Amino acid sequence: GGSTVSTSTPVSSVRSDHLSVQQIAVLQQADTIFVATGYRGDGDDVRYGNDASHRGGPAGFVKVSADGKTITLPEFKGNNHFNSLGNLVLDSHMGITVAILERGSLLQVTGMAVVDMNTERASALWPGALRTVTLTVTQ
Repeated sequence: GGSTVSTSTPVSSVRSDHLSVQQIAVLQQADTIFVATGYRGDGDDVRYGNDASHRGGPAGFVKVSADGKTITLPEFKGNNHFNSLGNLVLDSHMGITVAILERGSLLQVTGMAVVDMNTERASALWPGALRTVTLTVTQ
């Protein structure tokens, strides 16, 4: 069995400071997302501190506000490197990408993130979560 390459016309990007109803549904149904963070440091090497990470869970693990302006994610115990969280402490810019496999497209969201280190609040939303990250959508 070979693979096929889509020849459909790419969908143009839509920029907004909030998510549409359809985009909210995509995030709420996602069981896998990818998070991008970065910190450039003081040097000239722009690769310094960049990180792309997988986040996963059952559908619904991503919480989206009804107005589509904020996205909240759980942070569970990981590899103890704290690459993403460390970057966010120094530079709050963050991106989220979700593959929409059935449509062959992506949802990409960027914004400013805040890390909440309160374990009680995190575990009230997601059992076992240690922290939360809330992204305010900028586009």
